[in-house]
Amino acid sequence: MPYLRADMHPAAADVIANVEHIAKVVGEDHVGIGTDNGVLPLSMDPTNKKRMDDWQRQRIKLGIAAPGEAVGVYPYVADYNSVDRYQRFAGDLAKRGWSKSRLEKLMVVERAYRREALTIGALSAELAVPEYRLRQLINEGLGHRNFNAFLNRYRIEEAKVALGDPEQKEVPVLTIAMDTGFQSIGTFNRAFKAATDLTPTEFRQLAMARNTSRPPKTSASSGIAKPI
Repeated sequence: MPYLRADMHPAAADVIANVEHIAKVVGEDHVGIGTDNGVLPLSMDPTNKKRMDDWQRQRIKLGIAAPGEAVGVYPYVADYNSVDRYQRFAGDLAKRGWSKSRLEKLMVVERAYRREALTIGALSAELAVPEYRLRQLINEGLGHRNFNAFLNRYRIEEAKVALGDPEQKEVPVLTIAMDTGFQSIGTFNRAFKAATDLTPTEFRQLAMARNTSRPPKTSASSGIAKPI
């Protein structure tokens, strides 16, 4: 990481480009971020510079220097040489769209919205982005009035699939509500009606009526438990 450029110190843009390249090669689930330094910024006073210059001369002499390593090119990224380096790095990734794509993956693939008592703080920690940035993304970037409205979008979409599935027509509405992440039937009914202008029962009745008028076909499963 320190020697991403052969002739000078790497900048934040070089680190981001390197991470994005690795993610494309191995997938983002296999990318980890860490540091060999401590949590405090690296002090580049004359004494430390001399010590590091001597250390690098020795490495070069022994033939163990990394590609691009040279006297005067120090193993740190100036843009991230601060106690909040990870927050700044996460912010730069967010500007490149990483937060949005990872957030979509958490919602669609991992179905994080099903988790009981999920908070924006817990989700921001999992995404490794500051809470205020995630809130900004949800409100301004995705257009949801608040965190619950954001979660309910995914919950209701899954509930609609379940309510329209002929194989799940005997599954109680309450079960579907709970399985999709709602904490009560009342909250589910209100959110569902606000999103569709129908109650869950009315939506199911219309969906079942449409299904009876169509040729049989394989339906996509929402993953909600079906009665035995």
